[in-house]
Amino acid sequence: MLRRWEKNGQKVVLIVGLFLALNFGCSAKDEDSVQLIVKFKESSNEAQRESVHKQIGAQKVRSLYGDPSTDVVKVRSKALASALKAYQQSSIVKYAEKDLKLGIPPNEK
Repeated sequence: MLRRWEKNGQKVVLIVGLFLALNFGCSAKDEDSVQLIVKFKESSNEAQRESVHKQIGAQKVRSLYGDPSTDVVKVRSKALASALKAYQQSSIVKYAEKDLKLGIPPNEK
């Protein structure tokens, strides 16, 4: 009887483990958003940048290391075109573009 329970318990652990491995770090919210890189003019301040993000409906993820005037922001996928256009029309933005996440291929031996 105990042996049978251990066998079934292992199956449950395996199934739960696979579920967690496949879904770890993924959510519907992440899947329907994209990241943008927004470079502000040096004359802009943090309050102005936050105001622009808020008006556009973007969420600041972080600033680029070594460049506090460049932010990585998250917007809804459906709002990508309008968000890019709004950033590009802002008088304090130098440029805005979609963050392209490039994969690095493994070294071939």
